[in-house]
Amino acid sequence: MIWRAQDGLRARVGGPWTREKLDYVGRYAAAFMKAMHPKRRAGIWSELVYIDPLAGPGLGIARDRSAEFDGSPLRALNITPAFDRLFFSDLDARNIEALRQRIRPDQHRRVNLRVGDCNAVIRNFMSTLTHKTLGLAFVDPEGFEVKFGVFEALARRRMDVLLLFPSGIGIARNLRAFARQTHSPMDDLWGRTRVA
Repeated sequence: MIWRAQDGLRARVGGPWTREKLDYVGRYAAAFMKAMHPKRRAGIWSELVYIDPLAGPGLGIARDRSAEFDGSPLRALNITPAFDRLFFSDLDARNIEALRQRIRPDQHRRVNLRVGDCNAVIRNFMSTLTHKTLGLAFVDPEGFEVKFGVFEALARRRMDVLLLFPSGIGIARNLRAFARQTHSPMDDLWGRTRVA
C-alpha cells in the first residue's frame, strides 16, 4: 500500500514489523561494511556494492500515520563506511522517481536507479560487476514477483543475500492452490527440478 508522505512523495505503508526488519537490515549492512571496508582498502575487493531490486520509494509510513521512517535504500546510503555503488530498482517508475528525489545530491554519483522487473534488471546490473566486487543484496518481495533467476544472477558474484521469504501470508494463503497447480509462482521462486 502506498500513501503520500509529508514531503508530498510516495511512501510505502508498513507496520511495526517493517521498522524492526529495516533495523536488522541496517545493522547487518553496517557490520558488513565495518568488516569489509578494511579489506577493500587492502585491495582484496575492488568495490563494495549494495543491491535492492525491489527498492520502493525509499520512505515508509506507519499505518496509523504516527511516523515516517527511512526505507532500506536510504538506510543503505547512510551506512558508514559507505558502499561504493548502490543499485536500486522498482517496477513502478513513480517509486524510483520518489527515491531519486530523496537521495541527497552528494550521493547520486554512487547510485544506479532502474525502472523495471527485478528479474530482468538485476541480470543487467550484475554484468557490470567484476570478480573482485563484493556485495550485499536485500531481496524483500511483497509477493511472488522474484524468480529463481535473480538468485542465479546474484550467485555469479560474491554476494551476501538477505531474502525475506513470504512464508506467512503469502504461503499460508496460497499453499493449497499452489499444490494443485502444475506450475505455480512457487516453482518460479525455487526454480525447476529436473527428473532423470
